[in-house]
Amino acid sequence: MDLRPTLVGTLTLTLTLTLTLALALASSCAPVPQTIEAFRLEANGGSRFGSVQRYVLPLSAEMVMRRVGPPALRCYNAEYVRRGNAAAQDPGGVTIVRTHTEGPAEGRTSLVVQVEHRPQPLGPGRDMPEGGFFTFVVDVDATGRSASTMTVHGPVVLGYRAVFDSFERWTREPNAACPEWPGV
Repeated sequence: MDLRPTLVGTLTLTLTLTLTLALALASSCAPVPQTIEAFRLEANGGSRFGSVQRYVLPLSAEMVMRRVGPPALRCYNAEYVRRGNAAAQDPGGVTIVRTHTEGPAEGRTSLVVQVEHRPQPLGPGRDMPEGGFFTFVVDVDATGRSASTMTVHGPVVLGYRAVFDSFERWTREPNAACPEWPGV
């Protein structure tokens, strides 16, 4: 018997785990973050899926955004068809990943990645913020003329680690390949 995972099986498992995580978050008492600041606070507070990593970089904030912004906009603006999953009570539909920048303001520029699910698999009472659920927020703060701090807020579970790590990798290799978006 061949026990090697298949691509379809791996994608189905990843999607099932992602939606199970979303359903677990939806059933918790914590509300879905409706703003970038609320998302940052949740990630900084050590939520069940959030993580924060800070990188001190020998690059100006402008240079960091020139290296990270274009690949993020290229890689994380897409629409995927989701197959249904009865175990996660997801009828299937479309997942839309959107990325945009905010700022600069007061020395900070933010790259924001949001995900919208149509139909929304989390059920009633779990309002999706305008533009989709906050998934990653990358803050780039100027700390000097040729120095900055980049802070990545987002999940590192269920296949999101490669996306999380991509932002730092692009500061060194702006032409590095796009990681696959988990669950699609």
